[in-house]
This record gives sequence, C-alpha cells and structure tokens, in this order.
Amino acid sequence: MTTIPRILDFDDASYNPFTAMKGLGGEGRIKDFYPELRRLRHQSPVYDGDIRRHFGLSGDLTLEGVRHVAILGNKEVRTALTDTGAFSNVIYRHNLGKAFGRSITTMDAPEHTHFRRLFQVAFSPRMVATWGEDIIPRMINSLIDKFEKCGEAELVSEFTLYFPFHFIHELMALPIEDRNIFHKLAFAQIAVSFDKDHATDAIEKLRCYLTSVIQDRRAHPREDDFISTIATAEIDGERLPDEVVISFCRQLMNAGGDTSYNGFSTVLCALLNHPDQFRAVKQDRKL
Repeated sequence: MTTIPRILDFDDASYNPFTAMKGLGGEGRIKDFYPELRRLRHQSPVYDGDIRRHFGLSGDLTLEGVRHVAILGNKEVRTALTDTGAFSNVIYRHNLGKAFGRSITTMDAPEHTHFRRLFQVAFSPRMVATWGEDIIPRMINSLIDKFEKCGEAELVSEFTLYFPFHFIHELMALPIEDRNIFHKLAFAQIAVSFDKDHATDAIEKLRCYLTSVIQDRRAHPREDDFISTIATAEIDGERLPDEVVISFCRQLMNAGGDTSYNGFSTVLCALLNHPDQFRAVKQDRKL
C-alpha cells in the first residue's frame, strides 16, 4: 500500500477559520434574520439584489460584478431547482467551482446526469444503512461522552461544530491524526467568498492531500469503503475522471459538514427555546 503524505496545516498556522467566519464573514453580527426574511418574502418571492449586503454583510468576492437574486418563496425555489431548461448550474462555477474544482454541482444535464449515475453506486441502501447503524451514533456518542458528566455544554463549540465533519472524516476512512487539520481546511474552503488568501491555501492543500488519497484507493481499493467505491465505480467500462472524484470529496466535506453544522445548531437552538417542541420530539422519535 502506498504511503499517503500527512495533511499540511495553513501556512499561517495561527489562522482560525471558525472565528474568521464570524469575524470577516460577518455571521456573528446577525442574531435572528428570519423576521426580516419573512417580511421580504411577503413583499415578493424574489429579492432582486445581494441579500448579504441587505443584512449589512460584505458582498461575495467571487461574484463581484454579477447580478444577484435571492429566491425566497418555496414554490419559486422548487421551480428554480427543477426547471433545468430555464435555470442553469453554471453560475456556481464562480464560487463552488473556485472552492471545489470541477464539481458535479456546477454541471448541467446531460453531463450532470451522466456523472450522477456513477456516483450513485456509492449511495446504495446497504452502504447508507451502515452509516446510521455505526458511524453516526459512534461519532455522536464520542463527543457527548466528553461533556456528559459536566451537566452542561456549549453545544455549538463542543458538539455541532465537530460531529458532521468527524462523520465525513470517518466515512472517508482518513487517518485520525489528520482529523483536526482536515476540519480546519474543509471549513476554510468556503471562505473564498470573503477571504481568498486563506481559502486558496486550504483549497490547494486539500487538493494535494485528496489526490494522494484517491490514487491510493484506486491502486489498493478497500472492501465496503466509501471512497474506494467512488474511485473504482464503473458503468460500461467508464470511470469517473480524477478531477471529478477529487472535487466531489472536497465538496462532500461542506455539503455534509458545513450545512449539517449550521442545520444541527439551528435545530437545537429552536428546540431548547421551545420546550414543548423538545418534549414532543423526545416522546415521539418519528418526529
């Protein structure tokens, strides 16, 4: 088996992407934007302008000079996501493309459809079932074990910030000693919209690291291994190109990590502020 080089930290090792997102990115300045979104949605399901600037945040550096439109209505969002004849994914090449490379998210049909068939091999019901039976509860329990006896916890910094990224790291079967730097770099990729220098550093280091991982899994595939399955997937003798696999792995960290981190944090905040809803969920886990 080939030796995968250790993942490299930022050139500026003191850089903290988690605080940068709140500081440079401005996330920490907005406490509750839902009432204002509701007001805007009642005015019109489409907001013509940069919604970040509306809330007093800096604009997206990757989309300077490009017209911004925010779709706020449920029906309109569904139309934009499903009417592929009228709406294209090409705009994502400005931001997601810069962060993740040749991503399936930036592709339109028929290219998107073609590559999606190959990726679906790794999302079989049997493989997905193992995540819920093993990896997810194991990652959750390992984090809760650290604060369970304390009687209290700051759930963002002690739980939700780590659980999704630890899950992705475990799913990819990467060395445990690389986990902390992996988490920092993965989180920093999306800072490309407001902090290009550090984001570019993270993007390049993850690209080099994951190139070695993909090459290793193709040369030495492991049984029931998520990345090996993607790296060796074939339909009619065709494999996914290296750049598309690497891009998928880079985006997986944020599609599965960053969105889940924000989602879990928001849900826990809502449940803890609405005890009746929290009790209902505990009494009926199907909820």
